[in-house]
Amino acid sequence: MEAFDIIGILLSLAAIFGFVNYKFIKLPTTIGLMLLGLIFSLVIIITGQFNDNFYQFAQGFVTEVRLDESLLGIMLSYLLFAGALHVKLEDLSSQRWVIAILATVGVILSTFIIGSLSYAILGVLGIKINYTYCLLFGALISPTDPVAVLGILKKSRSTKIVRN
Repeated sequence: MEAFDIIGILLSLAAIFGFVNYKFIKLPTTIGLMLLGLIFSLVIIITGQFNDNFYQFAQGFVTEVRLDESLLGIMLSYLLFAGALHVKLEDLSSQRWVIAILATVGVILSTFIIGSLSYAILGVLGIKINYTYCLLFGALISPTDPVAVLGILKKSRSTKIVRN
């Protein structure tokens, strides 16, 4: 399968999931897309129990995507850039020290929490993995959480709170 085909399939799925989320589920975009992606993955796994050809196709597709190259090399930079477009520089500069301290401490804590939980959960499931790799996973996931948080904050700022 060519790179053009892979990009077309992934963009089509993202557009369909975005539409379904917008019309029916009405969650923040990042959370809705993640939820629908998880549901779609479960459907593929369940379908694979009954239809081996479909499961083999899905497995071959995921193998060809090369997540290390596509996620870290291409998509992450666009996601972070899109999130940064909505930040007001005046607000950011007035709170720069608080943001720097909280971001540093938050990423370090998140790295150890996610890494430790991953290590514990994988251990319970019987998957043996080095703790260092779990910490590396936590370090990769932690800095990308602000993309989802920015989307949630942007949506919550647009809704007005009515007090009695």
